[in-house]
Amino acid sequence: MPYEARWVLVCLSLGPLACGPGSADDDGDSETLGDGDGDPGDGDGDPGDGDGDPGDGDGEPGDGDGDPGDGDGEPEPLECTPPNPVTARFTVTPAAPRAGTCALDSEAFDGTDGYEMILDCAGESVTVTLDSTIAHMPNPGEMVELDYRTEPAGLIEDRWLAIHQVENMQALVLGAVAASRLDPPGTTLAEFFGDPALTIAAEQPCEPTTDSCGELQRLALGVSVQMFGEGDPVFDHGSWYANYLAFGYAIEVEEAIERVPPINCDDVPDQWYQLLAVWFPSD
Repeated sequence: MPYEARWVLVCLSLGPLACGPGSADDDGDSETLGDGDGDPGDGDGDPGDGDGDPGDGDGEPGDGDGDPGDGDGEPEPLECTPPNPVTARFTVTPAAPRAGTCALDSEAFDGTDGYEMILDCAGESVTVTLDSTIAHMPNPGEMVELDYRTEPAGLIEDRWLAIHQVENMQALVLGAVAASRLDPPGTTLAEFFGDPALTIAAEQPCEPTTDSCGELQRLALGVSVQMFGEGDPVFDHGSWYANYLAFGYAIEVEEAIERVPPINCDDVPDQWYQLLAVWFPSD
């Protein structure tokens, strides 16, 4: 029997049911894919077509397939925060590098932004001063470990300071940087400070700005605490504060910048970091 005849007999036996490619269903429309009548894959605006509508899972925001902004757990893009007038200056006198255990002789705070700590380091008096808008001043305790490092950097000197309590989990009494690079010689700032650990953030959302020497970019610094993981970053000309009930940390970043070539001045570093970090006991 010819093929066409067999097909006719099948259709007759099905009665009212549709048969054959492109046949109509009960509501009179075609079940054929791609005919534009609302079936999946028609490309006519229905979810699931893969044509860019929400729910297609094809990379469009809102699909719930992992794109930023879907509300499905993916982190939002980091936004640049505007600069604030912050100060983070420190001095160590005598200025020679040193490391060792020191006893607290005295400390004084002027109630605004001036602080002084006088230490007895193996019979030598060492004075540490701060000029800063940081939310908390240091809490040294009776004995501390002091590590002060310096390194020539052209016309300037890079400086790093870490003071830890001898007791109380080696808490960071004061961490300070005034340098053309974040990490001190022979180590990283995260190892030098302990907690909070500061690194250059992987994401840098701030657009370059311009001064008399050319373009520069305000940097974001990643902040993490071993017991609590990574927190929000802190930006150039920014403050960071966290209170973990028993204790907390405050960070003040006066500068964290990187110059964009070409640089029109020969007396400025390519990068500069000026910051303070302190541990404090919670009230």
